[in-house]
Amino acid sequence: MSADHISQITTALLEIFPDYSHYINSFINLRQYNLTKTQWKALIVTAHAKTLSMGELAEKLGVSPEQASRTAAPLVKRGFLERKTNLYNQRQIHISLSRDGYDFLQELKKVYNSFISRSVDRLSPKEREEFAEALHTVVRTMKKLLHENSET
Repeated sequence: MSADHISQITTALLEIFPDYSHYINSFINLRQYNLTKTQWKALIVTAHAKTLSMGELAEKLGVSPEQASRTAAPLVKRGFLERKTNLYNQRQIHISLSRDGYDFLQELKKVYNSFISRSVDRLSPKEREEFAEALHTVVRTMKKLLHENSET
């Protein structure tokens, strides 16, 4: 399977399962990167959302706004996230992934790609193609469902 296919599978898995950190932790030792599971999830969620309020981050992480703020603070300090005040509401803070955060995620994605590649190698070429296609379908469908739910 090509490196591009592996990367597509990796991206799809991260989009579908940003909160399956127990699985991620089984092959990436987050401690060596000085990250908690919640910080890892925050980076992934922020990367996919582009910009989030602290309340939105808390909702996506399934934690309180205070916990989301405590999770984001060290990531801001390390330069992985940028914190900006909402121009229209000074009490609201927005966060986004910084260039350093993007680069850091790309490095971790290489480790993840390696793991996925080894895992996918156990499948036949036909099964790999079906798996990649199924993931693409699930991601597309989940995005539609989530988009519809956010409008109601």
